[in-house]
Amino acid sequence: MYYISKEAGDSRIVWLKRPNRYIVLQKPAFYIFEFLANGKSEKETAQWFSENYGVKMEEALFFTNDLHFNIKQLKANNLLAEYPKTDKIDASRLQSLHSHLSKNYLILGKRVHFSYNNSWLVDMVHPGLAHLEIDSEEIADVEFFLFKDADELILKINDDRFFRWPANKSEYFKGSVSLQLLNFLYGLNDQDWMGAFHAAAVSKNNEAVLISAPSGFGKSTLSALLMANGLRLISDDLVPISRKHQQIFPFPAGISVKPGAMEMLSAFFPELKNAKTRLNTSTGKEVSYIAPASKELPEAATVKAILFPEFNENVDFEWEKVDNISVLNDFIRESWIAGDESSVSTFLDWFFQLPCYRLRYSNNEMAVQKVQELFGSL
Repeated sequence: MYYISKEAGDSRIVWLKRPNRYIVLQKPAFYIFEFLANGKSEKETAQWFSENYGVKMEEALFFTNDLHFNIKQLKANNLLAEYPKTDKIDASRLQSLHSHLSKNYLILGKRVHFSYNNSWLVDMVHPGLAHLEIDSEEIADVEFFLFKDADELILKINDDRFFRWPANKSEYFKGSVSLQLLNFLYGLNDQDWMGAFHAAAVSKNNEAVLISAPSGFGKSTLSALLMANGLRLISDDLVPISRKHQQIFPFPAGISVKPGAMEMLSAFFPELKNAKTRLNTSTGKEVSYIAPASKELPEAATVKAILFPEFNENVDFEWEKVDNISVLNDFIRESWIAGDESSVSTFLDWFFQLPCYRLRYSNNEMAVQKVQELFGSL
């Protein structure tokens, strides 16, 4: 069993190569894991645990067996370890999924053509790029074909590259589409990225704060408020970070706004009053989109802190610095991190040197002010 571990206080962060998954183990659980990972039997491991920690052999064996079983289940049940699949797809299958909806975009001076085989896929990708749509009959610099059938979501780039995800994993498929678009726009490859994170990012003077939260916690709303108050939006929903310099590369998608925030944000973005709502296929919720303040993307920025916000009507304002290990799982949820040893080591070193903060609030003014102050203290 190949793994990488990093010490964090009394815990160890363990990355398992085969499922490309992270687990957090307290001592002595980590030592038991080490014994098992290096080929020791459950009985030998339990014997060591019993002798060194004064635990009855029966209890030591139960704990060891349970830990070993959970790790084996993690490896066996991780369907996503097989994805994305990149093998070529049979032509007859693609023909049955023919595209009939097309959009053209001008992004960073490059013509990008998207074809979709149903409107569900259009709603997944197009709204965030609608501000870049053009009417063009010219030959595109790249063509993206998106397909959905009963089993899989499929991305074909030009005629020679394929990426496939399970049909029920639309959030990973959308991330894959975005990552491949970034590769084209910046002339990069998958190996050039440390990861692409489910977060938003705002910047000032090429320094950035990541805003990480599950859907519905107010991540995009806070990003929009910060943009309205002078900070630059680098990316909403997907934050790609390079491996070499650990910098955020801007992604040109708009900010998604849910109905509950429409009225409040309309005071800052009047265009929202007449904006169409669309179904977010990843969350099943209706959203509108705010275009970035400028079609000229900001420069790459260095992350200086990570913020974990939660909008809560019952809390005026709460702010605290938190231990990185307590928010690791929150940060990597629905994110893609390159599954090789170098990238994993780079990610863990990068993440654990960043200050992390939790914010619970309903007072928008105080939330904006605190994030602005955060930039001044970095």
